[in-house]
Amino acid sequence: MLSRRFLSTVALTLSLTSGCSSSSSSPAVVAPPEASITPLCEYTPLGPTGSIRVPYWKKHLKDSAANFEFTIELDAPVGAAGASLPFTLTGTAVAGVHFQSLSPNPLVLAPGDTQATILIDLIPSGEFYHERSLLLDLGMPTGATLHPMSHRAELWIRPSVDPPVLSLASTTYQITAGGQANLDLSLSQACQEPVSFHYSVDGSSDLVDFAV
Repeated sequence: MLSRRFLSTVALTLSLTSGCSSSSSSPAVVAPPEASITPLCEYTPLGPTGSIRVPYWKKHLKDSAANFEFTIELDAPVGAAGASLPFTLTGTAVAGVHFQSLSPNPLVLAPGDTQATILIDLIPSGEFYHERSLLLDLGMPTGATLHPMSHRAELWIRPSVDPPVLSLASTTYQITAGGQANLDLSLSQACQEPVSFHYSVDGSSDLVDFAV
């Protein structure tokens, strides 16, 4: 027959063993995936065939390219609760004039996803001079984190049309004494931007003979 003191010791040992067993079965904490923008191009400081290639988050593109995709990558699959990734588009490019975003905001990622895209529709605006900037910034996501550096990218939209040609209706004008002449200028096509030009007057006459 066991003494009371021995029974107390056995009960205490069993209790401690049971506690250790339950703590070892608790699930490990999994860090959320990290989201970053894929580089838009590569910078080659030693030339296009050089061995050094540096990722670059900036790209120039003509507005005739139709569509462009920003790609978002995650370093691990999205967890069971999914993820949501907001973003902003700023810059000198105007929505509805130079581009249109075709992706929902925020982006919704399903469990297991490792990639998402932001689709941009480029609109030929008819401009021929100004290059427009489109700046993408990723916001603070839920169910994921942001890469400390690769969460911003720049797309520069270049016009794809040639500027109109300015011409004179005639190269010779006869003006009678005391009369005047209008020099008719024309553009080869309609222009969406203000037009300015420089001119000079030259010939056998002196400025005392006429005024501009």
